[in-house]
Amino acid sequence: MFERSCRALQAACGRTLLGGQDLQIYRIEREEADISRLIKQERAFWRGVELDQAPPSLDEGVPMQ
Repeated sequence: MFERSCRALQAACGRTLLGGQDLQIYRIEREEADISRLIKQERAFWRGVELDQAPPSLDEGVPMQ
């Protein structure tokens, strides 16, 4: 998703190999809402790094702002 936001791609292909034999290929469409959410979370993460604060635990249920 991050790569698509940087490159302005409309879609990407994801590949996975299951059990060493089952190749599955997926087309992943660009979703602006997902990209915006990811960028917002990335900013919050790096702000915490700059302030030397650990990110909140996922168990806390605190949304990143």
